[in-house]
Amino acid sequence: MNPIPGNRSQRKLSRGRLLAYRLAVFIGTGIVELLWRTSRLTILHEDRLDAPLKEHGAVILSFWHGHLVILARYLVVKRPKGLKLGFVISPSVDGEVAAMLTRIYRGHIIRGSSTYTGARTARHLVRAVNEGISPAITPDGPLGPRFVFKPGALFVSQLCGRPVVPLSYAAKPAYLLRTWDKFVIPVPFARVVIAVGEPVTVPRETTPDGLEVYRAAIQQQLHALYKEADAELKRQT
Repeated sequence: MNPIPGNRSQRKLSRGRLLAYRLAVFIGTGIVELLWRTSRLTILHEDRLDAPLKEHGAVILSFWHGHLVILARYLVVKRPKGLKLGFVISPSVDGEVAAMLTRIYRGHIIRGSSTYTGARTARHLVRAVNEGISPAITPDGPLGPRFVFKPGALFVSQLCGRPVVPLSYAAKPAYLLRTWDKFVIPVPFARVVIAVGEPVTVPRETTPDGLEVYRAAIQQQLHALYKEADAELKRQT
């Protein structure tokens, strides 16, 4: 898919690095598909995503960085419902693996990085949403703090008038990687429960103090969604 433009890195992608990246993507895709296709999946409140997607054409998707793999793979399933999934990916060489994965799953690349100014990244995201692309934003990424909702997704909602749809999931059995985000990797044939949250739209006239209220509320909702998914998981087992 053509990327929403941004500055390109001056570093070059060597043939050796490109080969290594392709191998990593091949292996990574295989692992993701194994985990996804063998999971025993339950979805809670799926209408909370389908309804605003039908109404608005595009939404802003938000979930914790440590939940990225399974929730991104779940959202690929929503393509027949009209979801055009997008990801913010650095234009540098370092972002090439993520770009390759996005292309494999027919996603849309929104060029940006943690080194961009907030305003510049927001412009790219708003343009993408206005073109019908639903960006997936990890509000505690790319480097944390873990489970702290930074307000970027809410800024985009305020600027383009589309809702933020939060998602969370729980899995058992699963591994927690020793990374800052405690990245969650279910084992094959794990039970996985995905919970979709209530859509949140930030009015354009919202003040900074008002935005903080929305930020705290959606952060709390993400925590509550995880607890709901985990409770359902315990009920099943």
